[in-house]
Amino acid sequence: MKPLLDELPQLVGPRSVGTKLRRREDARLLTGQATHVGDMHLPDMLHVAVLRSPYAHARIVSIDLDVARTAEGVAGIYASSDLDGKVSAFVESAREDLSPKLAELVDIEVKSLPMSVFASDRVFWVGQPVAAVVATDPYLAEDALALIDVDYDPLASLVDLEGALEDGAQVLHPELGDNVHTHLLVECGDVDRALADAEHRLHERLEIGRQISSAIEPRGVLATFDGSELTIWATNTKPHLVRSFVSRMLDLPADRVRFVSPDMGGSFGGGIFSEEILIPFLATELRRPVRWIEDRRENLLTTSHGRDQIHDVEIGFQGDGTVVAIRDRYLMDTGAYNTYAVTVPYNTVAHMRSQYRIDHFSVDGTVVVTTKAPAVPVRGAGRPEATFVIERSMDMVARELGLDRAEVRRRNLIRPEEMPYDMGIPYRDTVTMMYE
Repeated sequence: MKPLLDELPQLVGPRSVGTKLRRREDARLLTGQATHVGDMHLPDMLHVAVLRSPYAHARIVSIDLDVARTAEGVAGIYASSDLDGKVSAFVESAREDLSPKLAELVDIEVKSLPMSVFASDRVFWVGQPVAAVVATDPYLAEDALALIDVDYDPLASLVDLEGALEDGAQVLHPELGDNVHTHLLVECGDVDRALADAEHRLHERLEIGRQISSAIEPRGVLATFDGSELTIWATNTKPHLVRSFVSRMLDLPADRVRFVSPDMGGSFGGGIFSEEILIPFLATELRRPVRWIEDRRENLLTTSHGRDQIHDVEIGFQGDGTVVAIRDRYLMDTGAYNTYAVTVPYNTVAHMRSQYRIDHFSVDGTVVVTTKAPAVPVRGAGRPEATFVIERSMDMVARELGLDRAEVRRRNLIRPEEMPYDMGIPYRDTVTMMYE
């Protein structure tokens, strides 16, 4: 019997997988014909400027919008109270999507801490959105923004990751009970025994500082609402996620929300930010196209912060450079909110052994809230941090034994004949990690 596809050759189209495809966008991008959010102009379009907190931590005593409302060109001014009952808190989708099975396989706790689009009674980081002005011109919007009078009562900031865990440290979000948002413990093998039996042991503190991934093009959002369908253009690489968030937070059916991906001037990952929700909301409120373009200062203050981990790592190894065990205790500074649950911290755990054969392994991770901008998955999303830890560990072993660094790595590699190799822990999707 002939295979079905041989009998129906007309159904077999050209193959794309494994085929070198010609790039189509280069000429347009190189000749200035690309269309970014900042290049788009719709009839009767309004412009938004966002008022941001100048304090890392403060109580908002009052906000006076009256003078700003009378400024030239102003179409509307919005603060937290104007969103009440219309815009819900951020969807905790990463927390919701965690499989209950993962909690059966590893020790993991993720607390609920939904973030609002605007600060209400307190601000928790420099740059947190407090209010927004909508005007007929971006410069008029900025002028009116300067007329908003906010009375802040400054509070002590909490920027020391380790200090946030000390006895007596102020609790940033009382509903958490402490400053720990997420904790996970992932283990395999017998680390205590392997470390005790190892011929050599090293201990080191490794720090990865906070980084900001600044794309060439700052973020931008444009939205329009025709009374039925909401259309969004934004510099965000997660169109379906933005659509889902907007649908749920604005209580709109998903089939009435349309996301169009324009040309983008780079991206390093990132998340869903207040403006991706605010601008669509304003479009539905005002029934006119509304656009916001981020400036570089806003970008540095609020967009795509990441890394910020401290590792306390212990390595057990033999005289020939073979690493037999790793125990790591690490802290991650997630900023004021952890909007991605275990995405980054679990990636750090899962990828820490890289391509090396280390069967005795224990990582205890604690995600801490502080008065900094929320950390989000930035290029690699926890994997570069893991790579830094394991590769520095290999360097330390080589230095301690006087061996070549490359040779130490070679001796610890998983060998081809050992694959598929069971790493002994589940990935976030609960499937056992296997290297092939």
